Amino acid sequence: MLFSYAVRAVYVESCSMFVRGGVYRAVKQSLGGTLAKFSVSALMFDYILTGPISGVSAGQYLGGLLSELLPYAKLTSAPLSQGAINLIAICFAVIVTVYFWWENTRASRNPAKKRCTS
Repeated sequence: MLFSYAVRAVYVESCSMFVRGGVYRAVKQSLGGTLAKFSVSALMFDYILTGPISGVSAGQYLGGLLSELLPYAKLTSAPLSQGAINLIAICFAVIVTVYFWWENTRASRNPAKKRCTS
C-alpha cells in the first residue's frame, strides 16, 4: 500500500512538471533558439538510441526466460539456442519500438487529448 502511494506521488509530480509545447518551447523561452534546437537534437538522439537498445535488452531477458521455461512445460526437449534467443530479442524490440512510435505519432495527430490525469 505504501508503494502505491509513492508511485501515485511520483505520477502526480511528473504530471505537474509537464510543460505545454515540450522541451523546445521551454528551453527557447529560457535560453534562446540555438540552445533549444541543440536540446531537442540531443533528446531525439537519446530516443533513437535508448528505445531500441532497451527493447533488445528486454527481449534478451524474455528469450532467456522462455528458454528456461519451455523445457519445464514439455514444449521443447532442450533450452533454446542463442540464435533463437536473439531472434526473440529482435522481434520484441521491433514490436515495442513500433508500438511506441505509433502511440507518439497518434498523440501528435491529436494533441487535444490530455495524457496526464490525476
